[in-house]
Amino acid sequence: MGVKLLDNVEAWGSVYKGVAASLERGVSGIIAARDAAVRSGAAMTLIVKKSGARFYLPLVEDHDLKVEAPGVHKALEELPEGASYIVVLGSHLYSCVKGLLSSAALAKGGKGWTPSG
Repeated sequence: MGVKLLDNVEAWGSVYKGVAASLERGVSGIIAARDAAVRSGAAMTLIVKKSGARFYLPLVEDHDLKVEAPGVHKALEELPEGASYIVVLGSHLYSCVKGLLSSAALAKGGKGWTPSG
């Protein structure tokens, strides 16, 4: 897994802090992974796939991340190649990192991450 911290990244007209990661495994429960990160305090979570040089959102493939979220797209390009990518954005970095851990745990087939283990 490769991870990149994001600071003042623009996405859909707002500016966020956050974290992006490339994962070796795919995320099968996209909605559950997104919800886990948002419950951790994130404002927005993107589960991203890559086809060729294009990054896309699996449930809304017509969104062009390069146009709508150029900072997110740039961060994804800087990560190691992965089977899937998770981007967690919000106003507090701690919430974003906590959300990423929870989402990534679901991607690995777990039940999510909690502070107690």
